[in-house]
Amino acid sequence: MNPKLRQSARGRECTLRLAGACNRNPETTVLCHVKTGGMGRKCPDTAAFFGCSDCHSIYDRADSRWMDYGQDYLAAQALRALVETHEIWKTEGLLNA
Repeated sequence: MNPKLRQSARGRECTLRLAGACNRNPETTVLCHVKTGGMGRKCPDTAAFFGCSDCHSIYDRADSRWMDYGQDYLAAQALRALVETHEIWKTEGLLNA
């Protein structure tokens, strides 16, 4: 667990930005962990991206709208968001190049 990475999500723009779902409210942004297949197991904080409450809920499948997007689309968007988040962290010195 990396508190600095987790705290870095506060007040950020969502990097997941699911079309038609993103609420674009930085006040709701949290650090979202990439799915690794294990129930109840989270990957390291470096394998995460910024997500607003709506995008996070869909990505975590807590919101039934995830079925409208499909698993492949969500995985592709998560990868894009992960890369974008890593670039932000590198720029801010939170992630070594």
